[in-house]
Amino acid sequence: MPTETQPAIVVIDDNPDHLALVETMLTRIGYAAVGFDKATAALGYIEHQPVSLIITDIYMPDMDGIELLRCLRQAFPTLPVIAISGSDRSADGFVLKAMQAFGAEAVFTKPLDATALTQTIARLLDTQQS
Repeated sequence: MPTETQPAIVVIDDNPDHLALVETMLTRIGYAAVGFDKATAALGYIEHQPVSLIITDIYMPDMDGIELLRCLRQAFPTLPVIAISGSDRSADGFVLKAMQAFGAEAVFTKPLDATALTQTIARLLDTQQS
C-alpha cells in the first residue's frame, strides 16, 4: 500500500510476467506500485484510493487501453497516464499515437526502456506536484 511519501502508481497489464516486472522495478526505485491484470479492477481501485499515475497496457481482454483512457479522462482528467504496447500488429504505431491524441502523456513499446520509463515517471510526477 502507498505511504504518504511514496507516489502511488497503478500498473495494468494482462501479462503477469510484465506486470510483475514493472511493479518490481517501480518498488525498487521508491514508488508504491499496485498491479492489476484487469482494467476494470484497476478502475474500481482508482475510484477509492489516491493514485499519482497510471501505467497501462493497451491490448487487454476485459477493456482495452483506449476505453480505459476514456474512462480515466472523464473521471480523473488530470491523472497522468502512460500507455504501453507489446503488440507486433502493424497498426500498433497508430494505436500508440491514438493514445496520445486521447490524452496519454507518454507511450512506450515492449520491451520497455527502464531508464526512459523511470525518467518519464519522474517528470510527470514532478509536473503534477508543481
